Amino acid sequence: MSEDAEKLDRDLQPWRLMLETVRGASHELKKMPNQDYGDFYQPNENSLPIILAISDGHGSAKSFRSDRGSRFAVETAMELLKGLVDQESDRENISAVKDYINDKLPQRIVSTWKKKVDEDLKNQDFTSEELENLEKEEGTRVRQSFENHKEERKYVVYGATLLAVLVTED
Repeated sequence: MSEDAEKLDRDLQPWRLMLETVRGASHELKKMPNQDYGDFYQPNENSLPIILAISDGHGSAKSFRSDRGSRFAVETAMELLKGLVDQESDRENISAVKDYINDKLPQRIVSTWKKKVDEDLKNQDFTSEELENLEKEEGTRVRQSFENHKEERKYVVYGATLLAVLVTED
């Protein structure tokens, strides 16, 4: 082992991941589900590579399926980032990977997430209970506007933020 490799080996600390989400007090009071979701991937305990993805559902009355949206966001990020990990690692390809991550990955995450939302809606359209709750929380005009523009607003219903991290030795 080279001197540089030995130094790097000494400097590396084990990576340990933990993850938990907790339903907030306001969600408990309103009997809303936990709208956060997270997952991680670490094929070899305490070592690299690792992938961590967390998502926070918007949690508003207009985003009444953001618990599903956050799960879809994390699942999408995990799938796409695992694809990068599964590819042969090649130091000469680092710039190509960086370009993909900066230029194409965000669009792929969004388009794949939207496909998951569309599939979910095919399996279960918005329920009368969901729409009644929207009306109760936001008013009749918001519900009517939503129903009249459902196709344009469907993604808001699943709205969530996403943070994903991929750490490799390279």
